[in-house]
Amino acid sequence: MRGKLHRAGGPDLALKTNAPHIFPIRLHLTEKGFTMRILKKLGGTSALALVLVAQSASADVTAKEVWENWRDYMVGLGYEVAANTDASGNALTVSDIDMSMSFEPEDGAVSMKIDRLTFSENGDGTVSIQIPEVMPINISVAAENEPAVDLQIDYGHVGLVMTASGAPDDMAYDMTADQLSMKLESLDVEGEDVSADDVSFNLTMANVAGVSKMKTADSYAIDQNFTADTLTYDVDFTDPVEGGRGMFKGTVNGVKFTGT
Repeated sequence: MRGKLHRAGGPDLALKTNAPHIFPIRLHLTEKGFTMRILKKLGGTSALALVLVAQSASADVTAKEVWENWRDYMVGLGYEVAANTDASGNALTVSDIDMSMSFEPEDGAVSMKIDRLTFSENGDGTVSIQIPEVMPINISVAAENEPAVDLQIDYGHVGLVMTASGAPDDMAYDMTADQLSMKLESLDVEGEDVSADDVSFNLTMANVAGVSKMKTADSYAIDQNFTADTLTYDVDFTDPVEGGRGMFKGTVNGVKFTGT
C-alpha cells in the first residue's frame, strides 16, 4: 500500500506500507545500538481501526463475510491467520486471533495475538465492528543473530464507531472515533524485562474520521482516506549498549492520510 500523510502547514510525507492494518510497532535491537521502526500499517491497526474504514454501498454483507474479508486481506499480505469463531444470533465473535509472518532469515518472523473482535449485523445490510476499549496486541520478533523481542502494545479507543457495508467482493467501512491510541505496555528482550524508564512509546490521535474501500473481485484494491485533528507522539528510549538516550515528542495538527 502506498499513501501520503498530509500535515497542515507542512510538506506531505510519502508512505509505503506492507504491514497489517493495526499499526504494529517493531522494536529492533542490534549490537550497534537501539533502533525503533514503526511497521507501517498496524493501522493498519490500522485492519482494526485506522484503516478499517469506508463508505456505504447498496448490497448487503453479513458478519461472517466482514470477518472473512479482513482475514483474507491479512492472508494476502503474507500472514498466517488462526482464530476461534462463535456465532450467536446476529453477532459473530472472533477470539484468540493469532497472526504470524516469516521474512528473510536476517529479518526473522513476527507473530501477533489479538484477544477479541465482534461483528454484529444491524438488520439493514450493514455490520458493526466492536473492538474492546483497550485491546492488548502481543508481538514477538525473532531474527537471525539478534535478540528475541516480545512486546505488548495496548491499542485503545474512545467513542469508536465502525461500520462495514457493501458486497463481499466490494466492501466499504466507515469509522469515527473521539480518540485512538497506542501505548507500549511491556517489552521483553531475551527473557529480560525492559523497564518503562528505559523505553516508552505513546501515540494518540484525536477526532479521527475515515473512509476505506476494499475490492477483492480480481485482486485486492484499497482506497483509503482519514483525518485527525491532532496526532501526538511521545517516544523515550535508552540505548541498551551505548547508554545514550533519545526522546521524540510533539504534536501534528490537521492530519490527513490518503492511500491506495
